[in-house]
Amino acid sequence: MSKLKLGVPCSGIKEQIEDAEIPCSCEEEAMAIAAGTWLAGKKPILYMQNSGLCRVVDYVLSLYRPYEIPLPKLILSIRHKPYHHSFCGQKTRNLLNLLEWDNVEITEQQIE
Repeated sequence: MSKLKLGVPCSGIKEQIEDAEIPCSCEEEAMAIAAGTWLAGKKPILYMQNSGLCRVVDYVLSLYRPYEIPLPKLILSIRHKPYHHSFCGQKTRNLLNLLEWDNVEITEQQIE
C-alpha cells in the first residue's frame, strides 16, 4: 500500500512534512481526504498541530469508527507557547488515548 502525506502546514514540523503531497486548508479537510485515500488503497500520513486535534474528534467518531476506517498515522506538533496553547498542549495525550489513536509521532514545540 503506497503512502500519502497530507495535512495542515506547521512550521514546527516542517522537516517531517517537506515531501507532503497534499497541503490542506483545515484539519477536517485533511481527515476527509485521508479517509478517501485509505478507501482508494493508500496509506495516509496526516500532519497537524495539536490544536487541530480537537477539530477532528467528530470525524473520528462519525466517520472512522462507524465505517471501521483505521486512523491514519499522525505526525503531531504539540505547542505549549504562547499561553493559549498551554492547556491544549497539556491535554493532547489524554485526548489521543480517549480516541485510541496510537499511531502518532509527537514533536514538542516551544514556539512563541
